[in-house]
This record gives sequence, C-alpha cells and structure tokens, in this order.
Amino acid sequence: MALQSFVLLIAVTRICGAEIAGTYSVAFAAAQVLWTIGVFEATTFFTTDAADRFSAEQYLAFKICSCALMLISGLAYVLIRSLPPYSAYLTIALCCFKLVDAFNEYFFALFQKNGKLEVAGFSVFCQAVLSTAILIVSLVLGRDVLLAVSLATVGKIIFSNAYNLMMTKRYVSLGLPDFSLNDLAGIFWSLFPLFLAAFCSNYIANITKFAIEQSSVASLQAAYNILFMPSFAINLLVLFFLRPSLTALAEYWRVSALSKLRDRIVKLLAGVLIVSILVMLAAGAVGIPLLEMVFGMDLEGRTPCLLVLLVGSGLASASLVFYNVFIVMRKQGIVLAVYCFVALICFPVSKAMVDAWGLMGAAYSYAVVYGIMFAIFAASYRIPMRSVLAHRPGE
Repeated sequence: MALQSFVLLIAVTRICGAEIAGTYSVAFAAAQVLWTIGVFEATTFFTTDAADRFSAEQYLAFKICSCALMLISGLAYVLIRSLPPYSAYLTIALCCFKLVDAFNEYFFALFQKNGKLEVAGFSVFCQAVLSTAILIVSLVLGRDVLLAVSLATVGKIIFSNAYNLMMTKRYVSLGLPDFSLNDLAGIFWSLFPLFLAAFCSNYIANITKFAIEQSSVASLQAAYNILFMPSFAINLLVLFFLRPSLTALAEYWRVSALSKLRDRIVKLLAGVLIVSILVMLAAGAVGIPLLEMVFGMDLEGRTPCLLVLLVGSGLASASLVFYNVFIVMRKQGIVLAVYCFVALICFPVSKAMVDAWGLMGAAYSYAVVYGIMFAIFAASYRIPMRSVLAHRPGE
C-alpha cells in the first residue's frame, strides 16, 4: 500500500501538475488517517485469535461498523473543515478508495487465519495493480483526479467483491454478520488500546516532519520527504516474512511453546537486520542518483542522511515485530503504554535535533525515536514471558 501511494503521488504530480498534486496529497493524508478508523487494528488481532474468542461472523459485523464509522468521520471532517467543493469531493472520494482497503483487511485476516495467506496476498496485489492502472489511465485520458479516483474505487469494489466471495465459498465457512452487542463491545474494548496506539504511531512517524515545519529550516521539508522514500522498502520487505509468521506465533503462545516462540522472534529480528543492511548497501551505492533522477532535486552530499533514515526504518520494523508479538500475547496495554510514552518525548527530541543539525538532525531524531521504542519494547517483552514461566517452571 505504501508503494502504491508513492506511485500514485508521482503519477498525479507528473500528469496534473504540482498544484493539483498538493490538493491530492492533503486529501490522501486525511483519507489515510480515516483509514485507521476503518481498520481499527482488527487485522492482526483477528488473524492471531487462535483460541477463537470471537467468531468470524462477529469480526465481520465489527468491520462493517468500523467502516461505517470511517465514512461518517470522513463526512464530518469535510463539513467541519469547510473545504472548497473540489477538495471536499476529492477527500470523500479518497476516503471511499481507502474504505475498500479497510474492509478488505477483514478478508485478508480471514484467509490467513484459515491457512490461505496466498489467497489473501493475491487479492491485495491484484487490487493494487488494478486500481493503480485504472487511476493512471484515467488521469492520462481525462486529467481529472476526482474522476480517476472514483473509477479506481469502483474497479476495486467490483474485483474485491467478486474475488472475496468466490474464495470465501471455496475455502471458508462464513455465515451472516453477528451483531450481538455484547460481543461487539468485547471486540471494541479489546481493540481500543491498539486503535489509540495506531494514532500515536501515525503521530510518531510524522513528528520529524512537524519539527522541520516549525524550525528555521522548513525549506528542507521537500528534501526530507524525498530522502525518506527508500525507508518504505525496509518495511515492505519485512512484511513479506512477518505477516506469514503471525499464525505460527499465535499457536506457539496458545500452547505455551515458549522456546519456539523465542526462536521465531529471534529469526524475525535477524531478518529485519539482514533486510536493513541490504537496503542500506543498495541505497549507499545508487540511492541518491536514483532519487535525483525520479524527483529532479539536487541531493548531493545527502547520502549520510539517507543512511541514518534507513537505520531508523530498520529500528521501526524491529519495533513492529514486537508490536505484533504483544498482540499475539494479548498485551494491548503494553503496546499503548509504549506508544504513548514515545509520543510524549518524540517532539522535544526531534525539535532539538532539527534546530541543532538541520536535515541531518531530522534523520538522527527519526533513528533515536525508534531506537527508544525498540529498546522499551525489547525490555517489556520479558514481562509476559516471566508471567507464563512463573506458572510453568519446567518450560
């Protein structure tokens, strides 16, 4: 999804110009925040519900409710902000575009939980390719972002409904949504700490940009955004081996196979380290020339800044491993506490470093903030493990 966002922004900029791209970028950022409401951090929680505390039908009902809330929030956002008509329509269109993604997260979790991750992955891939192709072709032919987004959304809806219904009938026994209030409330309160953590996560991820904006070097914002782009590569590659591991992690925790759980976590962290090193080697060799070619901006001498940002991205991905481990352990309170603490300290840290060292300080602050998060997560990991070991001295 991050790669798709990157490609779409480039397409809109090149085809429609910087002014329209700016409007699109702001509307997309709003839709991305609203997407958090639609997802409500239910995907990993559902996937790792090895004990089947809630049924698939109850998760489906909750997903319908969260997506409805996402759409209502989008309408409220547009009305409260009193946006110009075109910006308002584009924001709602992108909200609907992301709403399809949010709803499809349910089927991703459903298929993965039932051992059909390849079915879920194929659906996500096809939807991304199809919607990107429709949007770019529509832009080339019509030069209208609103029309292009609307057509891409319709294409996603048609494909996802046809594919998900067909695959569900073939592989999964799924009944009608169960809107039992007690169970919906149970899911809500289980997910609410993770939902709050997701908002903190968005804040933390963007805090360096806020610090640059409020500093005397605000002109470096564009350079920072461009240098940050390769960081998505680490997260994307890590997800390739992290997501398939979730069901195994959940099963190890359910049966208290702590040695296997520890071994899998170590392997995941080793994978993050290897991916980070490989991406950094590639970025050090050709990263700056490629970014200059794509964006047309002079980035000479910015290689150290790029590499430090990639270190931060590696630490962020390592933190993501622990985030998923704590969800498997159903320790949402720890996740929320860590994110809240880091959210409180990250702005003063980022502001001080940006003011002191400019763009390099922004890169340092990104790495430091996620280094702190990783260290706290790693230390906190001992808490639930100690609790289980206390009841199983022979483990």
